[in-house]
Amino acid sequence: MNRFLLITLALTSLLTTSCIKNKFSYHRKGEEVVINFQHERNNHRFIAVSSVPMMELAENTRGIGMIVAPYLLKTGYDVTRRVMDKRNEKAVGKYSAFNSDDKFYRNLSATTSINLKSIDVIRFVETNQSEQDTASLVKFKIETSADGKFMRLVPYELMVNYSKARMDLFDKNIDMNMVLSIDASWVDSDMEQNITEIFRTEILFRNILLRKKYNEKDLSKYKTTWMPLIPRSYLTEETYGYGNFTFKANVTEYDDYNKRVKDEFPGESRFYDYVDQTKDVIDNIKFERNAQEY
Repeated sequence: MNRFLLITLALTSLLTTSCIKNKFSYHRKGEEVVINFQHERNNHRFIAVSSVPMMELAENTRGIGMIVAPYLLKTGYDVTRRVMDKRNEKAVGKYSAFNSDDKFYRNLSATTSINLKSIDVIRFVETNQSEQDTASLVKFKIETSADGKFMRLVPYELMVNYSKARMDLFDKNIDMNMVLSIDASWVDSDMEQNITEIFRTEILFRNILLRKKYNEKDLSKYKTTWMPLIPRSYLTEETYGYGNFTFKANVTEYDDYNKRVKDEFPGESRFYDYVDQTKDVIDNIKFERNAQEY
């Protein structure tokens, strides 16, 4: 019985501590996600931003506290696992956005240069003062190859002021996975309309410290692979379009909660080893009580 109580108290202590969230995490109220394009020159019509937030409405959070103890005593493994699964759901935050642009190039000539200078993925939320603030920001600049036939996205600024994923009190950094794609639209010399995805990539930013601003040097290893330039619509001989495309970003933030619990739970055994031991102890107690009744 003493062994059982020690294991139960250890589990309860761990779960109680982990119920207190980092104050800069789990911010979802008033969310707005936008894709912003920065140009060297704004020479014609601007396409309005389309925002597509993805994720459930913010959930009410509360501390579990010592109320966990009787549930562990009563059902052991099942309740503990449900608590862990619920915590893992909150430890992930998803959002996405897209935007279209029609001014990738500076002008209509065949020898024009690229007009698009930066693509920014920004998430806004309402803070405790009901004011909109920048929750996260990732900026990519456009880098061209030496021959000018290809380009790639180079992240040069990143910061997460308020994470969407829930983080525990003493957790300070988060992972951010970004799936980026570009769909190009153009009219060829046969006057046929074409829409094609010309690029798709996935970037995993690891161990991003909350409220720290990262620069291009910090992010140098996250450059994307090379991709073709945006195709241009054929207008007349030696006259081509400005370049039409749609940029999409799907972002997933997550605190590696499960791994952190397994790695940091005291003792040589991992967390679920303790849960299994608790279940075994409960089963033994039930068996002993049943034997005594007979």
